[in-house]
Amino acid sequence: MSEELLTGKEAAEFLKLSYHYLMRLASQGVIPSHQKGRKCKRYFLKSELIAWLKGEGASPKRRGRKPSLKFPVG
Repeated sequence: MSEELLTGKEAAEFLKLSYHYLMRLASQGVIPSHQKGRKCKRYFLKSELIAWLKGEGASPKRRGRKPSLKFPVG
């Protein structure tokens, strides 16, 4: 069975996030992603996103560490 591969836009729609926020999380290693090709286009495996949502799949770069997200205060 083939793994379902999502583009950034498709993954953002699936996770109900904005595309730019998804890409920021992916570049920080918070969300599991893969890069392919010369232009390093980012792709997402749907099964990894589902596992990440369930808290079962942390990206290897960030395993055991909390995301370094900064939110405006006030």
